[in-house]
Amino acid sequence: MVEEGETCSIGLSFSWDAQEFELSFQSSLPDSQALQWSFGDGSDTLLAIAPTHIFDTVGTYEVCAVLPLSCGLTEIFCQEIAVECIPPTGDFLVEANELQLSVSPLDQDGVLHEWTFGDGSPASTERTLVHLYESPGDYDLCLTITDNCQTITSCKTIEVRCTPPSPNFNLEADELEVHFSDTSEGVPTAWAWSLGDGNQSTDSTFTYNYDLPGTYEICLRVSNICGGQDQMKCQSITLTCTPPEAAFGYETEELTLHLMDSSTLAPTNWLWEFGDGDSSTVANPSHQYAEAGQYEVCLSSTNVCGSTQTCQLINVGCAPPIAQFTVTGEELQQVFQDSSLNLPSTWLWTFGDGSSSNLQAPAYTYLESGTYEVCLSVQNPCGSDEFCQELTIINTSTPHPGNREMFHIFPNPSSGISYLSWNVSSPEQVDIFNGQGKLVRQIMVDPFIVSPLILDMDHLGLYFIRVQNNGKEIWLKWIKK
Repeated sequence: MVEEGETCSIGLSFSWDAQEFELSFQSSLPDSQALQWSFGDGSDTLLAIAPTHIFDTVGTYEVCAVLPLSCGLTEIFCQEIAVECIPPTGDFLVEANELQLSVSPLDQDGVLHEWTFGDGSPASTERTLVHLYESPGDYDLCLTITDNCQTITSCKTIEVRCTPPSPNFNLEADELEVHFSDTSEGVPTAWAWSLGDGNQSTDSTFTYNYDLPGTYEICLRVSNICGGQDQMKCQSITLTCTPPEAAFGYETEELTLHLMDSSTLAPTNWLWEFGDGDSSTVANPSHQYAEAGQYEVCLSSTNVCGSTQTCQLINVGCAPPIAQFTVTGEELQQVFQDSSLNLPSTWLWTFGDGSSSNLQAPAYTYLESGTYEVCLSVQNPCGSDEFCQELTIINTSTPHPGNREMFHIFPNPSSGISYLSWNVSSPEQVDIFNGQGKLVRQIMVDPFIVSPLILDMDHLGLYFIRVQNNGKEIWLKWIKK
């Protein structure tokens, strides 16, 4: 029992540490003795040595600690405590990459975040996020943070900018056809091409056919939401193309010539020269000549790529002659007879010994035996031709000593087979010529053959026999009748 005037109080008190709404209490008792705590916020009392209590809201609370004393009394210590918190600053961090913004709050606390972007898009409650703007501009970016202390809104005006596209392109030409390909950097969405010939295009990639060859300056402007129309890329290109290859066919009808153009690569202009001083510019003309003859007809075919020409010699109203002739005569005296086709009007004979004639059927006497190249050149209004043949001339009237003693033909003349005999060594070669001096048969004689040698020819007439023996030539005359 406590007598009057006595006390058993031990001087109870407590202290605390505050972290916004969280308070940690510590009593003044030296011993670890539990106290009964009440926090003044309607929460349940708590028996604890050093309790920690979280208040729900800001305010002033009467916190009491109760200690039972050994003297039967109870000591109570109460103290009013102001619970406060630090409001959020609302500040935030912005990182821009072209039209893309990365945003995050600088406050680590807060139970609710709301972002608005100033472009009409829906608000977001993500704490950190990336937002993509549709176009550059100045936007009010706002963050509203709500925590236990209060709600605060912070806004910043953000300059959203992006890099405009840089124009570039490739050109691929095939004659007058050019393929245009955009290779610009920065993803353009609009294109403005100047094609150098007064025409334009707004396509990104396309093929265009120019009307004419030449050098053209190609320019491109590109743009998107970031801009770009003030930049332009230009490049020159020189275009060439293949001109038509002139060609034609024709038909003749008496003195009329019908011409058909067959030039390649679509000519647009034609110039025909008919070889008689007249001309035409139509594609497929017909032309009437005043007289028959051979004419050089030329066609020049032209288009935008250039011009080419081709010429042909054409016979109108006649055909060119075909030279040929026959020869008759004996030994040195020969008669030449023209047998050319298509009515030649002039003749020129060369007899192979330096002499010539312009008669149609000349007679000519050679001075000596030998082989001569005889040529006939003939001509008419539609052309010319030449024919040549070798002619062997034989003069058997010149005696060869021992001819009859060494070689002999019998029977001669003959209506059938004849024989060549000899009383010397066998001949090496026997050549048979017709009366015109043309070699018609050649016999290589076996050195072991025994005289005589059979002679036979299908056709009747005069033949000259040349016997080659020991490097000498011996001529004999043989008649088959």
